[in-house]
Amino acid sequence: MKFLNCQSSIGGLYYNVYSDTQGGTGHFEKEDTLLDPLNNKYLYSNQCKEDTIGDKSKHVLLTKEYGISKVDVSCNTTSTIGQISFGYDGKIYSQLGKNIKEITTPCEIKLFNEKDKFTTIMVEPKTGYIHKI
Repeated sequence: MKFLNCQSSIGGLYYNVYSDTQGGTGHFEKEDTLLDPLNNKYLYSNQCKEDTIGDKSKHVLLTKEYGISKVDVSCNTTSTIGQISFGYDGKIYSQLGKNIKEITTPCEIKLFNEKDKFTTIMVEPKTGYIHKI
């Protein structure tokens, strides 16, 4: 799962949920993303461009659909907003590729609205259990 900024001319935030079939590169195609269980469309966006058309789920558009203006991922070790990877080995990672970083302590994902109020989602290490705080 990766949190990203929309194209600057559009503004806002979005996320993608995907299986990295390219071996830890972080590069993925729409077909690598999961299907939204609510509408059977891809949990995919390409910088928020034309994203509610066709087979892409609108639920990934955090700002447009939910008013989320900021995302803070406490375990982020990348230059992006944040990403969390669930390995086939059962481990949870904050970074893949050359500098693999395993998450060994609980990781908070804070979703902020425009009034700076937030909701916290916790991802537990080892099990990957996710719950709202």
